[in-house]
Amino acid sequence: MSKLTPLQLDALGESGNIAMGAAATALSELLGHKVDITAPVVTSTSMEEISSNYNIPCVLVRVRYVEGIIGTNLLILSDRDAGVIANMMMGDANLPVPEKLDEMYLSAVSEAMNQMMGSSATALSEMFNRRIDITPPELEYLEELKKVELREVERKQEVVLITFKLIVGDYINSKMLQVLPLDFAKAMVQEMLGGFDLPLDEPALPEPDDEAIVVEPSGAEPAVAKPPVAEPAAEEGQMTEPPVMEPPVAESPVGETPTRVPVDLEPEIKRPVVDTPLAEEQISGFYYQQEEGKVPLELLRDVPVRITGVLGRTRMLLKDLMAVDVGTTIELDAVANDPVEIVANGKVVARGEIVLYKEYLGIRITELFS
Repeated sequence: MSKLTPLQLDALGESGNIAMGAAATALSELLGHKVDITAPVVTSTSMEEISSNYNIPCVLVRVRYVEGIIGTNLLILSDRDAGVIANMMMGDANLPVPEKLDEMYLSAVSEAMNQMMGSSATALSEMFNRRIDITPPELEYLEELKKVELREVERKQEVVLITFKLIVGDYINSKMLQVLPLDFAKAMVQEMLGGFDLPLDEPALPEPDDEAIVVEPSGAEPAVAKPPVAEPAAEEGQMTEPPVMEPPVAESPVGETPTRVPVDLEPEIKRPVVDTPLAEEQISGFYYQQEEGKVPLELLRDVPVRITGVLGRTRMLLKDLMAVDVGTTIELDAVANDPVEIVANGKVVARGEIVLYKEYLGIRITELFS
């Protein structure tokens, strides 16, 4: 399987920059700290080489693309960075990171990765002009990257490695790795550059020689284009003047003095005048009537909204939260028959009651708020 050309690697770096820019914005809002994910460096390598160079404990994140683009890529960040992100999710970035991340830490990091990659998929959807969807990311804590059981790629198989610079406030300044199997990378390049009819399996064209070859008609010998001959320099002290362009002379009858006709060297370009202003804009294949000061509802239909059912609330000290284990009972400020709040992006939009539907718990809406 052939390698990607430098142009295709640059295209992957640009798409990664756009996707991770959106991911950084989502993570900033989630953590309450400024997040920058920048400066992608794209290289062709193998998982064996990555494993040998990345020999510290880490968190491996599997992101599966299931619509728009099909495939899996991997994200790798150090256990220390993952621990700091988890501490921020739990409200205190200054907490010490444990030597080995437990399930509570991995759950917090999983939620952060879910928000990041969801925003990343939305950015790719806008770039490719079609829906891109992913499944919730899968996390795995690894003491050594070389011990992981890889289902996506073989260790000696060629992959594309994108290295990002990860900065989170004053707490993290390190690197995050993204690994793309070669087939998945080629599919992304095809989506980005396919409109230019660029071959994916052919090497880049060679650079032209210093002397350009001029193609002559059939039967003639190819000639080498010679550099232009410089005009002889004027003698020292002699002024040179630019050539004067004389206006054309109109034809006159014999015996009469020719008259000069003025010529406008920059004629005015006349353009059609539109009398009526444009009242309609075309967006994604449909039209809407634009009204001043109003945003059309169609633009908001694809905006993701997080819906949460709230059974109740309570306040705990951090030390009590750290002591929570499987089987622990937490007292809430609601009784069993109280209505359940339905929250959309932090706003209570409805209330309902818990029901059992086809072996799944659900909420039957009983009250809507305006």
